[in-house]
Amino acid sequence: MKRTGGALKVLLVVGIVVLAGCAGAAPGDQAPTGPDTDDETPAGTANGTVEVHYINVGQSVSTLILGPEGETMLVDTGHYNDDGEYVLEYLRRHDVTRIDHLVTSHNDADHIGGNAAVIEYYETEADGIGGVYDPGIAASTQTYAEYLDAVEEHDVTLYETREGDAISFGAVDV
Repeated sequence: MKRTGGALKVLLVVGIVVLAGCAGAAPGDQAPTGPDTDDETPAGTANGTVEVHYINVGQSVSTLILGPEGETMLVDTGHYNDDGEYVLEYLRRHDVTRIDHLVTSHNDADHIGGNAAVIEYYETEADGIGGVYDPGIAASTQTYAEYLDAVEEHDVTLYETREGDAISFGAVDV
């Protein structure tokens, strides 16, 4: 593991990535003041390993996973107050030009706050979103409505996920 500024990068050499739970901030944690700027390594491919970036977005966490063949997965996009800017800046700075899998752990506004902005950016200014994976549990928030509107507006494939589902991610089971 390597801690770089507000991001934690984990390199995994073998094949299983399990993501679960809700990672809230510990009491006394400070919200990020801006995106991480000290780690300028392009995120292009993970060169035969799985690379995991934990992006500090304050109360929530956003996780970027890079597969051995260069496939990308983004899990959650942070709080609605930020509207995805920390995550987008981090992804641009690391040369992530496509999100193959945008995964929503659950639809609380502190986890999907940047989803609409990420979808909008990648569908209009970058190489797109391959698919959105969502647990299908509706939320009655404006943030959730904006996220689903972005999925519909850009005709992004939406998969409803359930416990135990797997996402094809090259040679890695996710």
